[in-house]
Amino acid sequence: MTASPDDSPDLRARVTALERRMDVVAADATAARHIAAMNDRDYSDVSIEIEANREAINALGIQTADRFDRLEREMRAGSPSPPPASSASSS
Repeated sequence: MTASPDDSPDLRARVTALERRMDVVAADATAARHIAAMNDRDYSDVSIEIEANREAINALGIQTADRFDRLEREMRAGSPSPPPASSASSS
C-alpha cells in the first residue's frame, strides 16, 4: 500500500506553520495598503502646496509687471507718482 500525503506525520505542523505565515503576510499587506493611502494623501497635500505657490508666484509676476508698466509710463510722461503709503506708523 502507498502512503498518501495526508498520512504524513508532520503535515498538520506544516499546515499550521503555513497558516501562521499567511496571517503575517495578510498583516503586511494591510500595512502596505495603509502606507500607500498615507503616501497618496501626502502627494495630494504637496500638490495643493505647489499649486498655491504657483498662484502666488504668478500674482507676484503680475504685480511686478504692473509696477514696471507704471514706472515706464511715468518715465515717458516725466512725472513721478507719489510713493505708496508706508504701513508702519511713525511715533
